[in-house]
Amino acid sequence: MEALTIDERGVVISAIRASEAAYGYRIEHHFCFRNSQILTLADHDLPRGSRSLRYFEGHIVSDQGAAPHAWIEINGKIVDTTLMCSPQGLRGLAKTKYYFKQEVPLEDLRDYFDVARGYGEYGTIRRLTLVPRNEISEEALQGQQKGISRWWRTGSRSL
Repeated sequence: MEALTIDERGVVISAIRASEAAYGYRIEHHFCFRNSQILTLADHDLPRGSRSLRYFEGHIVSDQGAAPHAWIEINGKIVDTTLMCSPQGLRGLAKTKYYFKQEVPLEDLRDYFDVARGYGEYGTIRRLTLVPRNEISEEALQGQQKGISRWWRTGSRSL
């Protein structure tokens, strides 16, 4: 992974602090979708945000297997705050490969965030690339959550 500049690091740290203050969410291991979505929204929607973070979904392959994943990018550089706070930390991050990346438009993030907060379920695992923009609704989120919960309970973390 390419190293961030001091300014880029500052943008990420500011987004983390702003998201904790504004939304009450802390960066946590296993919450890659929420972590990345909240940081992107904080960077774009809160005062003094740089508007330079972009949200991506795709898959990762690491020492622990393959899994659907989300991360942010700044100036084309991957910033994976979720793996940075994992038990493996930066050692695991250095060996991680990112595949099938797809940027999710900011408007899709905003629409999803509004629906999910109203539904009371923001913070659970959500893949926006699985929900077409015109189908972002409470029903779509409930259906997706049931499928992801079944996948998680089976213990199958590989693709």
